[in-house]
Order: sequence, then C-alpha cells, then structure tokens
Amino acid sequence: MKVVWITGASSGLGAEIAKQALEKGYTVVSLARSYNQDWSSANKSIQVYFDLTKPNEWNSIITRLCQENLSPDVLINNAGSGLFKNGWELSDVEVEQMLAVNVTGLIQFSNRISQLMIKKQAGHIIQVGSQAGKLATAKASVYAATKHAVIGYSNGLRLELMPHRVSVSVVNPGPIKTPFLATADPSGNYEKAIGRWLLNPENVAKKVILLMEKPKREINVPWWMNLATKAHSLSPNLFERLAYSFLAKK
Repeated sequence: MKVVWITGASSGLGAEIAKQALEKGYTVVSLARSYNQDWSSANKSIQVYFDLTKPNEWNSIITRLCQENLSPDVLINNAGSGLFKNGWELSDVEVEQMLAVNVTGLIQFSNRISQLMIKKQAGHIIQVGSQAGKLATAKASVYAATKHAVIGYSNGLRLELMPHRVSVSVVNPGPIKTPFLATADPSGNYEKAIGRWLLNPENVAKKVILLMEKPKREINVPWWMNLATKAHSLSPNLFERLAYSFLAKK
C-alpha cells in the first residue's frame, strides 16, 4: 500500500485527509509543527514534528523516514498560512510568514521530494492551492499572490516531472470550514458573511483521496467558483464591477 506524506496534517483539511487515507489502508506520515493531544491519541498515522520553514532540518527527517521504508509515494502539501487584511495593513513579518510557508517552503520541499520520486521513476505530488490562486479578492491580495505562485510552480513542475512518471496535481478549494479561517480572520466576520458557502472538509478530503487513486491535473471546488474564475478570465473588468460586493466580503 502507498505511503502518503501530508504537511499541515494536525488539524483542518490535513487531519481529515490523514483520517480518510488511514481508513483506506494507506500508510500515512503526518508532518506538522504541533499536535493536539486528543488528535494524536485518536489518529494512528506516523506523526513527525516538521517545520516547513526550516529546510536545514529536513535532511535528517527525510533520511530517517526513508531508512524506515517510509519513502513517499504521494506527497500532499497541505500546510498553509493566511491573514485576511488589506495588503498595506500587513506587517513585513506577516508577509514573510505567508511567503515562507505557502511558497518558499512548499517549493523547496516539493523539490526535495521530487528528487526521491525521480529515483523511483514513480510518485505523485498534490499541492493544496486555493480558488484565491485563480481569482484574487479584497483583503486577500498577498494570500492570493502566494496561491497564484503555487499554481504556476506546479504547472511547470508537472512538465518537468512528466518524463520521470511523477504526477503533479493541484487542488483549488474555496473557503473550507476549518480552524484556518479563525486564524486568517480572528474577527469571524468573513466566516459569518460566507457561512452558507463554506465547504465541508470531509467532502474536500474525499476528492483528494480520489485524486490519489486516479491522478489528474487539477481539481476545483465548488464548481460554481471555478465557473466564476473562468468568467473573470473572459472579461475581468466587467466581472469585477458586477461581482465587487461578493469579492469584498472579507
């Protein structure tokens, strides 16, 4: 059975993906900076303390796991950082944190794991992007920029790894009802404003599990948000004027 590595696996979508992957019989390596005690006792994955922003610590972790016959068949880059503020309201530290986790860390870690998969001539990298990476909204300019970067990097990496039989997929969900929202917007106003449109993490995780079993280029959920991004690409000026109230709900 495949070995699946999941970053940001201790809560939210990552925890749900880990749970469902375990139920399917996969060997799951959870990678996270911290673990909730209740989650740890209930989750039977292999739990590894891992900071995506500290690449100097990765070599020993990767080597140890590979020596234990836990080399990844699938990598799911789920870890993410976000703050919903106007761009000019973000401090330099806040900007750097989002870039460090969502872009630099993701790229560097994907590159390291790509090397392992190239040696095996097999593997699958799944990046958790965002609909924000396709259609930016107010108070998410920097967050959207990081997710645009994830999509661009992944599209290029897919072509680079194709000759080595390694697949690259991107999952672009809309807002999900997870603790991420409380961190991104502590006021809770955004979650209240879009409550009826929030995705269920269990349903998104199911799509990720299916993607592991039948790799394809990209998954976009919900369908109507994906339709909106396509409409925006056809006539961005008109779309932004007509949809401004929705795009500014944060």
